Amino acid sequence: MWDAQVAHLKADYLCVRVTLPHFGGAGDKKATSFSPWGYSFPDMADILASSARKAVPTGKITLVAHDWGSHYAFHMQNKYPQLIRRMVVMDVGPPNFSGASLRMAPIYLALGLLYQYFLLVYFLFSFVPFLAGIGDRCMRAAAATYKAGLHDHNTAGDRITAKCGFPYMWYHWEYLLSVFGLQPGLHAPPKPIPLKEVPAGGCPVLFMFGDRKELFGMNVNFHSESWEKALAAREGCEVVPLPCGHWLTSQCGGQVNAH
Repeated sequence: MWDAQVAHLKADYLCVRVTLPHFGGAGDKKATSFSPWGYSFPDMADILASSARKAVPTGKITLVAHDWGSHYAFHMQNKYPQLIRRMVVMDVGPPNFSGASLRMAPIYLALGLLYQYFLLVYFLFSFVPFLAGIGDRCMRAAAATYKAGLHDHNTAGDRITAKCGFPYMWYHWEYLLSVFGLQPGLHAPPKPIPLKEVPAGGCPVLFMFGDRKELFGMNVNFHSESWEKALAAREGCEVVPLPCGHWLTSQCGGQVNAH
């Protein structure tokens, strides 16, 4: 996914790609040390901060993230601001379900029923011996369906397993806890925390998103309009829509590199 960006930047930057827990495939030797339930968003912030410090023992990093990585990046930025010089996040930002119009309600329902809830169920299959293999095959089939525009990914091998669905489980579990006002001590709310107001010289953010994602004939974005406007108004931050779908690094690789 990041090949074009690494090739473009490696002459001037140390580029470090991180494989998230359970995303290394069935043959990943580290998999046995991972929690079978995956990790909450604050826990993932800790894991990413540890990886960043191992790669760059001193100084700050430029954090680049896409999709679920953007969720984790927001949590990491708020929990470990001393590690991050600037951020580039792509296509996913804080949602705003409470402010969504009735016209968009079917879209959010469809995203849940046709996408997130299925992947959550496949993840739960991994805990049932006679369903685990089915969960793996279903997850690979889903990846093959949703990867449109991402031409450099092999979705047929065992790199994709049902365990890859753990972010969906944590997202919805923590969302339910927040709805009922239950805040477990170790876990923050599930939505990516909006970037805090920081003084000049704080953490600049470049947010790029594909503005041609359609579902049922309607344009869909994976962030709230209010957050987009607030971010664009902040000094040192920029919002850039690109003429593509979800997979910016593949569909608009040249434009991503240019920014």
